[in-house]
Amino acid sequence: MCISYSSCVHIHLEMSRRCLCTTLWRKKTRKYGEKLHKTKTDVLLFATMYPQELIDEIVDYLHDWPSALKACSLVSRKFYPRTRVHLFRRVNCDNPQSEGPIFDIARDSPELLQCVKHVELRCLNFFLPEHQTATVDFLHSLTFPVTLSLWDDSALASYSEEECEWRHILPAFLSSAPYGAVARLELCYPRWNTFLEFHQIIFSLPNVTELYISDLREMDTINDPFVPASLAPRIKKMHVDVDWDIVLIFWEGLRSYRSVYLDHLEEFHVINPSLEELSSVVQTANLAPKDLKVLEIDCHQLTPNSLGPHRRRGSASVALPSSLEYHR
Repeated sequence: MCISYSSCVHIHLEMSRRCLCTTLWRKKTRKYGEKLHKTKTDVLLFATMYPQELIDEIVDYLHDWPSALKACSLVSRKFYPRTRVHLFRRVNCDNPQSEGPIFDIARDSPELLQCVKHVELRCLNFFLPEHQTATVDFLHSLTFPVTLSLWDDSALASYSEEECEWRHILPAFLSSAPYGAVARLELCYPRWNTFLEFHQIIFSLPNVTELYISDLREMDTINDPFVPASLAPRIKKMHVDVDWDIVLIFWEGLRSYRSVYLDHLEEFHVINPSLEELSSVVQTANLAPKDLKVLEIDCHQLTPNSLGPHRRRGSASVALPSSLEYHR
């Protein structure tokens, strides 16, 4: 369904106007109960002439206009009890220069913060000096469990490496208090020089229990031993998509800090590891607790014709008999 902006505004303005007229009429004609009842009935019939799905589409259309979204959804709820009061379950941020209204939720509409369940930052520029304060303040304003998705877009956008490398972003991300609301962390296309860069991110999230990593690449070294914080996270679910690369240092790092990543695992999913590192993956999985509920190692091998410049899965991929999925 496609709805124009003018149609959205017209319908909601008309509903708001009639609702306001009803209120004014009530004040003037309290002694005329029959007339008041008739007016309220007319307004209700007008409002409910639109299907619930249309109202939801209108509310959805206003996702980037917080004040109008809140006002229109509250008006709709007067006539449609099933209308969503908000559309802030998921906050997707593409460009830090255009996300001012979203990050102002904590100041302008703090009651909506409890509705946020997923925050997605699709580029690392949100942590550059000119934007990091607003980004960090917004993340700290969240008090209910959320999923935080961070995208490393350095390989997709035309930014300079100096702006996009994790070593330039991490100080801004780690310089403040821990982000206690983050319960699940999603990292898309991460590029780290060392395992410690990844490990420091995890330790800034003391309550994170789920970890999802997509398109992981190999690192240079593990670094010197890291001094753990007083409140260390305990990962219970881990999903790692290696995308056919070799990440031996990553598996070694997990084993080195097993108290964080392995000792409390309930689910462990490893997707597309290379055959060369399969033994390292199995060695890492063997350190998981005995009450591990799900173990999935899904290993594929690409045919030479399917290997493109970006190592993406081709249509001629062949599944080898090295796929393992175990459910207790």
